[in-house]
Amino acid sequence: MKIQKLINKVQNNIARRNILKNEKRINSYVRIHDIPEFGDSFEQIYSARETIANYAKRNGIKVDILQTEKENVKNTNNKDNLIVIVTNLLTGKSQLKTVSDNTDILYPKISERKILVPVAHDELEIGRTGSKRTEDTFLRNLYRCIEDLTKKVTDKTVK
Repeated sequence: MKIQKLINKVQNNIARRNILKNEKRINSYVRIHDIPEFGDSFEQIYSARETIANYAKRNGIKVDILQTEKENVKNTNNKDNLIVIVTNLLTGKSQLKTVSDNTDILYPKISERKILVPVAHDELEIGRTGSKRTEDTFLRNLYRCIEDLTKKVTDKTVK
């Protein structure tokens, strides 16, 4: 009987240590600053921290998410906004972008790319621009913002 209690205690300590180790790893790549209960967006960001941390570790970046002051926001359409700051861990270069924290709306995204359309009876190809329209949820919009900022801070070309 006592051996089983001892084994359970050791297993619980190992599980607790693994949870704390994982939290420390996540906090080294993703920081959520000064965001007091601003609704569903905090819960969504908090639950996505591990995914963002894995992306940040793979790309060598650090992500900070802050809430803007309402009087400092220039765009009056989105009163409550978030500031996303992505910092390159090697160079220290950082970029920031403001993202809306409204989880109830869908964010339109239009992407364009060049395609070649072959002419039926000739050996010619005509270049066209194709566009694709999608709508992003709050989290997908946040992921897209982090991805865009990551491309900017990890750009290998010297400007």
